[in-house]
Amino acid sequence: MKSLIFLSLSLLISGYSSYSQVGINTSGPNPNSSLDVNGGVVIREFLRSSAGTSGLKLVLVESDGMLIQSSIGSEMLTVDSENNVTIKESGISYKEKVAIQNPSFDTKTNYNPFFGNNVDVTVLILRRGSGGDELKIRGMVGGYEGRRLRIINDSGEKIKFEEDHTSADPENRIYIYTKENELKHYGSCELIYSETVAADGTGRWCILFS
Repeated sequence: MKSLIFLSLSLLISGYSSYSQVGINTSGPNPNSSLDVNGGVVIREFLRSSAGTSGLKLVLVESDGMLIQSSIGSEMLTVDSENNVTIKESGISYKEKVAIQNPSFDTKTNYNPFFGNNVDVTVLILRRGSGGDELKIRGMVGGYEGRRLRIINDSGEKIKFEEDHTSADPENRIYIYTKENELKHYGSCELIYSETVAADGTGRWCILFS
Protein backbone atom coordinates (compact mmCIF):
# COMPACT_ATOMS: atom_id res chain seq x y z
CA MET A 1 0.00 0.00 0.00
CA LYS A 2 2.83 2.43 0.91
CA SER A 3 4.55 1.61 -2.37
CA LEU A 4 1.37 2.41 -4.29
CA ILE A 5 0.97 5.80 -2.57
CA PHE A 6 4.62 6.67 -3.20
CA LEU A 7 4.28 5.73 -6.85
CA SER A 8 1.15 7.89 -7.22
CA LEU A 9 2.87 10.90 -5.62
CA SER A 10 5.92 10.42 -7.84
CA LEU A 11 3.75 10.37 -10.96
CA LEU A 12 1.88 13.49 -9.80
CA ILE A 13 5.09 15.45 -9.12
CA SER A 14 6.74 14.36 -12.34
CA GLY A 15 3.58 15.33 -14.26
CA TYR A 16 3.69 18.88 -12.90
CA SER A 17 7.43 19.25 -13.50
CA SER A 18 7.09 18.19 -17.13
CA TYR A 19 4.41 20.83 -17.78
CA SER A 20 6.03 24.26 -18.07
CA GLN A 21 2.88 26.43 -17.81
CA VAL A 22 0.23 26.39 -15.09
CA GLY A 23 -3.03 28.26 -15.64
CA ILE A 24 -5.57 29.29 -13.04
CA ASN A 25 -9.03 30.08 -14.47
CA THR A 26 -7.62 29.67 -17.98
CA SER A 27 -7.23 26.69 -20.29
CA GLY A 28 -4.57 28.44 -22.39
CA PRO A 29 -1.85 29.87 -20.14
CA ASN A 30 0.62 32.37 -21.53
CA PRO A 31 3.53 30.35 -23.00
CA ASN A 32 6.00 33.02 -21.80
CA SER A 33 5.12 32.49 -18.13
CA SER A 34 5.26 29.57 -15.73
CA LEU A 35 2.08 30.70 -13.96
CA ASP A 36 -0.85 32.47 -15.62
CA VAL A 37 -3.62 33.70 -13.29
CA ASN A 38 -6.83 34.84 -14.98
CA GLY A 39 -8.18 36.96 -12.14
CA GLY A 40 -7.12 38.96 -9.11
CA VAL A 41 -4.28 37.95 -6.82
CA VAL A 42 -4.32 38.62 -3.07
CA ILE A 43 -1.19 38.33 -0.93
CA ARG A 44 -2.18 38.61 2.73
CA GLU A 45 1.25 39.24 4.16
CA PHE A 46 4.64 40.44 2.96
CA LEU A 47 7.67 39.39 5.00
CA ARG A 48 11.15 40.89 4.65
CA SER A 49 14.11 38.55 4.51
CA SER A 50 16.63 41.20 5.56
CA ALA A 51 16.87 44.72 6.96
CA GLY A 52 17.90 47.89 5.14
CA THR A 53 17.42 48.83 1.49
CA SER A 54 20.20 46.86 -0.19
CA GLY A 55 18.98 44.74 -3.11
CA LEU A 56 15.38 45.96 -3.08
CA LYS A 57 13.51 45.92 -6.40
CA LEU A 58 10.23 47.36 -7.65
CA VAL A 59 7.59 45.13 -9.25
CA LEU A 60 6.01 46.65 -12.38
CA VAL A 61 3.06 45.42 -14.42
CA GLU A 62 3.17 45.47 -18.23
CA SER A 63 0.04 46.01 -20.34
CA ASP A 64 -0.44 42.25 -20.82
CA GLY A 65 -0.30 41.62 -17.05
CA MET A 66 3.30 40.32 -17.03
CA LEU A 67 5.18 41.16 -13.83
CA ILE A 68 8.72 42.51 -14.25
CA GLN A 69 11.27 43.84 -11.79
CA SER A 70 12.95 47.23 -11.85
CA SER A 71 15.86 48.61 -9.87
CA ILE A 72 15.41 51.54 -7.50
CA GLY A 73 18.17 53.64 -5.97
CA SER A 74 18.68 53.42 -2.22
CA GLU A 75 18.63 57.24 -2.04
CA MET A 76 14.92 57.10 -2.89
CA LEU A 77 14.07 54.75 0.00
CA THR A 78 13.64 55.14 3.73
CA VAL A 79 13.28 52.45 6.39
CA ASP A 80 11.52 53.05 9.72
CA SER A 81 12.13 51.42 13.11
CA GLU A 82 9.88 48.49 12.18
CA ASN A 83 11.81 47.84 8.96
CA ASN A 84 8.99 49.15 6.75
CA VAL A 85 10.16 50.66 3.46
CA THR A 86 8.71 53.76 1.82
CA ILE A 87 9.66 55.71 -1.32
CA LYS A 88 10.77 59.29 -0.75
CA GLU A 89 8.92 61.70 -3.03
CA SER A 90 11.76 64.20 -2.72
CA GLY A 91 14.16 61.63 -4.19
CA ILE A 92 12.36 61.60 -7.52
CA SER A 93 13.83 63.89 -10.17
CA TYR A 94 11.35 65.58 -12.50
CA LYS A 95 12.43 66.33 -16.05
CA GLU A 96 11.24 69.36 -17.95
CA LYS A 97 9.86 68.92 -21.45
CA VAL A 98 10.03 71.92 -23.76
CA ALA A 99 7.76 72.30 -26.78
CA ILE A 100 7.33 75.00 -29.43
CA GLN A 101 3.88 75.71 -30.83
CA ASN A 102 2.70 78.11 -33.51
CA PRO A 103 -1.00 78.75 -32.84
CA SER A 104 -3.23 81.17 -34.69
CA PHE A 105 -3.27 84.43 -32.76
CA ASP A 106 -6.94 84.94 -31.94
CA THR A 107 -9.22 84.21 -28.98
CA LYS A 108 -8.86 80.74 -27.40
CA THR A 109 -11.78 79.85 -25.15
CA ASN A 110 -10.64 76.36 -24.09
CA TYR A 111 -7.08 76.27 -25.39
CA ASN A 112 -5.41 72.85 -25.61
CA PRO A 113 -1.59 72.95 -25.56
CA PHE A 114 -1.32 69.28 -24.52
CA PHE A 115 -1.89 67.48 -27.83
CA GLY A 116 0.06 64.87 -29.79
CA ASN A 117 3.59 64.43 -28.46
CA ASN A 118 3.09 67.35 -26.08
CA VAL A 119 0.77 65.66 -23.57
CA ASP A 120 3.48 65.96 -20.90
CA VAL A 121 4.96 69.33 -21.86
CA THR A 122 6.11 71.53 -18.94
CA VAL A 123 7.60 74.53 -20.81
CA LEU A 124 5.73 75.93 -23.79
CA ILE A 125 7.28 78.42 -26.22
CA LEU A 126 4.59 80.17 -28.25
CA ARG A 127 5.24 81.69 -31.66
CA ARG A 128 2.63 83.24 -33.91
CA GLY A 129 1.54 80.90 -36.68
CA SER A 130 -1.18 83.06 -38.21
CA GLY A 131 -3.97 85.41 -37.21
CA GLY A 132 -3.81 88.88 -35.68
CA ASP A 133 -1.45 90.73 -33.36
CA GLU A 134 -2.78 89.28 -30.08
CA LEU A 135 -3.38 85.80 -28.59
CA LYS A 136 -6.16 85.94 -26.00
CA ILE A 137 -6.49 82.89 -23.71
CA ARG A 138 -9.70 82.61 -21.67
CA GLY A 139 -9.31 78.99 -20.52
CA MET A 140 -7.03 76.02 -20.94
CA VAL A 141 -7.77 72.27 -20.90
CA GLY A 142 -5.67 69.49 -19.39
CA GLY A 143 -5.50 70.65 -15.79
CA TYR A 144 -5.08 68.33 -12.82
CA GLU A 145 -4.05 68.98 -9.22
CA GLY A 146 -0.49 70.32 -9.06
CA ARG A 147 0.13 70.42 -12.81
CA ARG A 148 2.55 73.17 -13.86
CA LEU A 149 3.11 74.83 -17.20
CA ARG A 150 5.50 77.69 -17.99
CA ILE A 151 4.60 79.73 -21.07
CA ILE A 152 7.22 81.82 -22.89
CA ASN A 153 6.16 84.42 -25.46
CA ASP A 154 8.46 84.26 -28.49
CA SER A 155 5.91 85.64 -30.93
CA GLY A 156 6.78 89.33 -31.22
CA GLU A 157 3.14 89.96 -30.33
CA LYS A 158 1.09 90.15 -27.13
CA ILE A 159 -0.38 87.16 -25.24
CA LYS A 160 -3.22 88.12 -22.91
CA PHE A 161 -5.03 86.01 -20.28
CA GLU A 162 -8.62 86.73 -19.24
CA GLU A 163 -9.56 85.82 -15.67
CA ASP A 164 -12.47 83.50 -14.81
CA HIS A 165 -14.09 84.11 -18.18
CA THR A 166 -17.60 82.64 -18.38
CA SER A 167 -17.19 81.48 -22.00
CA ALA A 168 -14.59 78.90 -20.89
CA ASP A 169 -15.60 75.69 -19.15
CA PRO A 170 -15.39 76.19 -15.35
CA GLU A 171 -12.58 73.66 -14.87
CA ASN A 172 -10.50 75.37 -17.59
CA ARG A 173 -10.72 78.94 -16.30
CA ILE A 174 -7.81 81.04 -15.07
CA TYR A 175 -7.23 82.94 -11.83
CA ILE A 176 -4.60 85.70 -11.93
CA TYR A 177 -2.68 86.41 -8.71
CA THR A 178 -0.47 89.26 -9.92
CA LYS A 179 -1.37 92.68 -11.30
CA GLU A 180 -0.27 91.81 -14.84
CA ASN A 181 -2.55 89.92 -17.19
CA GLU A 182 -0.47 89.75 -20.35
CA LEU A 183 2.86 88.57 -21.70
CA LYS A 184 4.84 90.93 -23.83
CA HIS A 185 7.56 89.65 -26.18
CA TYR A 186 10.06 87.37 -24.41
CA GLY A 187 8.01 87.45 -21.22
CA SER A 188 7.11 84.30 -19.31
CA CYS A 189 4.59 83.15 -16.73
CA GLU A 190 3.81 79.99 -14.80
CA LEU A 191 0.42 78.34 -14.50
CA ILE A 192 -0.30 75.96 -11.61
CA TYR A 193 -3.53 73.98 -11.50
CA SER A 194 -5.39 73.83 -8.19
CA GLU A 195 -8.61 72.06 -7.21
CA THR A 196 -9.02 74.09 -4.00
CA VAL A 197 -9.09 77.76 -5.01
CA ALA A 198 -12.54 77.95 -6.63
CA ALA A 199 -15.74 78.22 -4.58
CA ASP A 200 -17.68 76.02 -7.04
CA GLY A 201 -15.47 72.99 -6.32
CA THR A 202 -13.90 72.76 -9.78
CA GLY A 203 -10.23 73.36 -10.52
CA ARG A 204 -8.62 76.52 -11.86
CA TRP A 205 -5.34 77.45 -13.47
CA CYS A 206 -3.52 79.87 -11.15
CA ILE A 207 -1.24 82.17 -13.12
CA LEU A 208 1.86 83.89 -11.77
CA PHE A 209 3.76 86.37 -13.92
CA SER A 210 7.54 86.63 -13.55
